Amino acid sequence: MADRYVVLKIVSEALAEPDCMAQLQHTNIVPIYSSHRVLSRSVICMPYTGSVTLADFLKCKTDVTSRIGESLVTTVKAKIQDTQTAASPTDAASLADVLELPAAHEGAVQRPLEVSRPLDCCQLATWIYHRVAGALSHAHARDVLHNDLKPSNVLIRNDGEPALLDFNLSQSISTRTARHAGGTLPYMSPESHRALMGQETPAHPATDIYSLGVMLFEFVTGRLPFPPSPSAAPIDLSPAIEARRQAPEWRADDQVTTGLRVIVNRCLQFEPEDRYRSADQLQTDLLCEQENRALVHASEPVVNRCKKFWRRHPRLVAVSLASVLFLGVLGPVAYQLSQTRDQYQQLASQTALKEFAEESAPYLCLIPGLRGSISWSKLQRGCKSKRLLVHCCSCAPNKSNSVAMPLPANAGSLKHNGPSHRIHRKSIWKPNG
Repeated sequence: MADRYVVLKIVSEALAEPDCMAQLQHTNIVPIYSSHRVLSRSVICMPYTGSVTLADFLKCKTDVTSRIGESLVTTVKAKIQDTQTAASPTDAASLADVLELPAAHEGAVQRPLEVSRPLDCCQLATWIYHRVAGALSHAHARDVLHNDLKPSNVLIRNDGEPALLDFNLSQSISTRTARHAGGTLPYMSPESHRALMGQETPAHPATDIYSLGVMLFEFVTGRLPFPPSPSAAPIDLSPAIEARRQAPEWRADDQVTTGLRVIVNRCLQFEPEDRYRSADQLQTDLLCEQENRALVHASEPVVNRCKKFWRRHPRLVAVSLASVLFLGVLGPVAYQLSQTRDQYQQLASQTALKEFAEESAPYLCLIPGLRGSISWSKLQRGCKSKRLLVHCCSCAPNKSNSVAMPLPANAGSLKHNGPSHRIHRKSIWKPNG
């Protein structure tokens, strides 16, 4: 129809896949145009949007450090070039038949692919599987369980978007028991292993979430989280089930962010109820990890949350740290300056009082009753308490042992007027006359 390039899937048995895929319309799910039964064959017609699967990319890039956005762009464009070269005509007569390239090969279609170019391994994995989780959420909301998630069932379109393929083993989530047991052993959940052993297990969205967690672990580490079962025999399935009771083993050289490890660990929980409750929750946490925000549905260390805040607001954190350091340095300096100023003022007061006492002592001794009774230590104590205690036994009217003599700051010259004595600090005291 309209000379569009399509992909035909031809199998010998009858398929339930068209009925499931007909319910789904999502950017990250490959749609179908039509399905047919031709003689003893089932034929599904789908649009051609690219030919690179996630399994092709992982096989091509065995080194985890090379699984970056740049290499994904290179792989997709190299595949496009190979396809065009294989379709080149051998003679001029057939040239007109191939001048019209597939729409998926047009430059405008490939332009969004460039968005993934600057991403590193963890960022690329988060970017891809966030979209796959969105496709799963759409399918689960329409009662469709994929039931066979694996890298070869994820198409990387020529525009860079991942898209789910092959819903042949899909089934209804609302059924109380699984319609059939199947899948790919390394990516199957523990309950899927039990189903292969003949145990009745209900269809649950957590089955797809577990498989996606295995795929995510394999993408960022280059290995499977658990040893796969050699066969579907019960003697091999039982050890495989027991091995999945343990948490996946992370190595010291795994360059995986803490947030992504938390997400993977949550996906690979042994019991379905301990995993993400829905693909929508998984998609939300993957988006949070992609945007350096705290995870919503999984618990991550507080230190990692702080690091994410730093990545989101580097300028604010830098200014805050600089302010704290500045105050940390300025505070002790200001305190030391204040202490030094107080000490200087106290020393200056003591020095002034001492000079006053030394210069006025010869004249103070001429006052009757004060001779020999005033010393420097008494003047110093009187300065501190702002009152001068002068021992005067001969001239005190009540014959007490001391008389209080105030020292006001604005005093004039020191005068003696009988029994009551006042000392004024303005100049050296000199006797009248």
